[in-house]
Amino acid sequence: MKKRTLRFESLEDRQLLAVYAGGVIANAALVAPAEPTGAPSGLQIGDVYVKSTMDADGDGFIGPAELSYMSYAWFKTSGSANWNAASDLDGDGFIGPGDYAHLSANWFKSADALPDETKSYEIYPSNVSNWDLFGNKVSLISARGGTLSIDARQGELEALCSYDAFPGNLRVSADFTSTSASAGMRAGIEIAVQDSGARYYFEVQPDRLYLYYVSEKGVMTPLSGAGYTFNYNATYNIWMQAANGQIACGVGEDTLAVAADTRLSGGQVGFYAAEGVNQFKNITVESNPGDPGAAGRQVGDVFVTSELVVDGVSLDAPIYSYEIYPSNVDNWFLFGNKVSLITAKNGTLTIDARSGAQEAVSDYDAFPDDLRVTASFKSTDPTATLRGGIELAVQDSGACYCAEFQQNSVCLYYVSESGTRTALATGTVSLSYSKNYTVWAQMADGRLACGLGNDVLLYVSDTRLSGGGVGFYGGAGVNVFQNIVVDTDPDILDIGISPEEENAQLRAEVVAYMRSMATVKWTPSEDITYYNSDYGVMFKAGSTYYGVPYSQKVRSGSYEKFTSYLDANGTYTGPVTSTTYIGSDCSSAVSMAWRVFDPSLSLLGTYYMFPGRGKIVAVGNYSLTSGSFTGQITSDNGQDVMYAAYAQLKPGDAVLYYKNTGGHVRLISSVDVANQCVYVIEQCGASGYGTPISGNSTWRVDRKITFASLFSNSYIPISHSGLQIS
Repeated sequence: MKKRTLRFESLEDRQLLAVYAGGVIANAALVAPAEPTGAPSGLQIGDVYVKSTMDADGDGFIGPAELSYMSYAWFKTSGSANWNAASDLDGDGFIGPGDYAHLSANWFKSADALPDETKSYEIYPSNVSNWDLFGNKVSLISARGGTLSIDARQGELEALCSYDAFPGNLRVSADFTSTSASAGMRAGIEIAVQDSGARYYFEVQPDRLYLYYVSEKGVMTPLSGAGYTFNYNATYNIWMQAANGQIACGVGEDTLAVAADTRLSGGQVGFYAAEGVNQFKNITVESNPGDPGAAGRQVGDVFVTSELVVDGVSLDAPIYSYEIYPSNVDNWFLFGNKVSLITAKNGTLTIDARSGAQEAVSDYDAFPDDLRVTASFKSTDPTATLRGGIELAVQDSGACYCAEFQQNSVCLYYVSESGTRTALATGTVSLSYSKNYTVWAQMADGRLACGLGNDVLLYVSDTRLSGGGVGFYGGAGVNVFQNIVVDTDPDILDIGISPEEENAQLRAEVVAYMRSMATVKWTPSEDITYYNSDYGVMFKAGSTYYGVPYSQKVRSGSYEKFTSYLDANGTYTGPVTSTTYIGSDCSSAVSMAWRVFDPSLSLLGTYYMFPGRGKIVAVGNYSLTSGSFTGQITSDNGQDVMYAAYAQLKPGDAVLYYKNTGGHVRLISSVDVANQCVYVIEQCGASGYGTPISGNSTWRVDRKITFASLFSNSYIPISHSGLQIS
């Protein structure tokens, strides 16, 4: 570094320092000092020049001007007339002998030789020949008039100031502008580690910023980050700081990202760009900065990295993501017989489970209920079984969920506080040793899911998760987890409809099919006598009717079968005798509706619709005290129990009445619990000789039935087992 040559006008100028008597400085002109001269004309290598709080006139060395300043303010206190803060060298708010002692000790020293705690540095880019440049097209890096410009539209570029004497504790700030709206924004500040190719990056992107550590080999490791909206052509004062074992960055007065890291040992300062046209000016470097004003990393090596911004506006309920950078197992809860086989280093968590199951849970327990954990996973030991996965711990509980991946299978488990593992869902995969896979587990909206990459492998309903910790598990082999991210957006990956939604769709299909059978419009081409011939002609030729006709002779009249006998005008052309026309009864109609999802289901009679017979189950918690009379069941259980059971009915379920050898069943189309009623679709038959139950139909559609009516008429709630969520 070039040093300014010290010039003296006379011997008397030097002798001023030696004269101090009785609190008065002799031979010092008591006149107001001149204003600081600003930056020296001879810039340092890399366009760096040193400033010091001791250098009152800013000319780069300590001499008569500083003595003149001190003389003018001698014995003054802060706030009084003629006070000059630049002369308060000991910082006690009083200009006196203590300040004179500091001045004397540093007399005629150049600014770069003054105590580090007084120094600051300014970088005034004027010529790229004074910088170390890197990239494929370094010609696109220019410096002029105090502005460093990096045009990175054609590739990544960086410029490092060739002044390499910056201390280990420093703060770099610059006014930053991205001027190219046609390219992405991605640029920032670098701090290089002395005598090493390693460095730190503070990177600005349109909607966020990041802190990275970049190894000697160029491997970038994220340390921290935060959401922030940057606009093109706007100027932002961005800064990066390394002090007291922390790396921090921010914008203006705001500290936005902080990470604990002690690898910085002083070195160079530079600027980096990967996209767009970027400008940096008013670049300053302060030594020994104070607290950046933000907390460091969370325990468990967890830090928040982003906040969702849509069209430049942060959401009212921002969605955060967290990155877990394993660097020390002291920050993790470890479990297993040989926890010494769990290691964390340089962002990689390794679990050697060849001698038994091991698990490591991040010591950060503030994750929300809805989250998605992803990690790069591989098993590196082909001599042992591949078996590892992700854990989601329940807050304030020893319970957790585990998404476990094996060589040929994947399983979701619930693990109780006592350690009992309950399989919730299983599936098949094909995984290879030493190959990296992106594995993930997600809990959102009461659904637990897991998968590989963008593929959903398993999902189930479970509402026991309440937020908590995130962990990783090894059951066999050597398992490696990297690039661990926790997202709180429940829609990060569409895991498909939930079991509840799928069940609701299925039930809707059942009801829709029953409705189609009940409302199909038709006209008989000939008179049709009712299946009970005593009733005579029920369906008259040329008249319009609705719904598959009631029959207990040919009761297999599905919608498809019946409509196959209708011509283009809706005229029924099928069999017409009382024993051959196509129809259905109450129980066969419900059976055919349930065949929507269970084609193998037989056409049941009401006797076979008692819970426990075949695939029929009870809805609600009532006791089956009879297998031949539902009235006995309703009587034995009482009104409260039965009403509670009715309230649990859903569309697609049914209510059954049976006594001795006959009965009736109705399909539920909707439920109104608040008003204690249900609506049903039912195949009813005739209301009298020659008269369909509804005049032009043997069906009732969306008929309102109260709980009181169900109870008084001895109906019990039933369903098909296939409509139940496991």
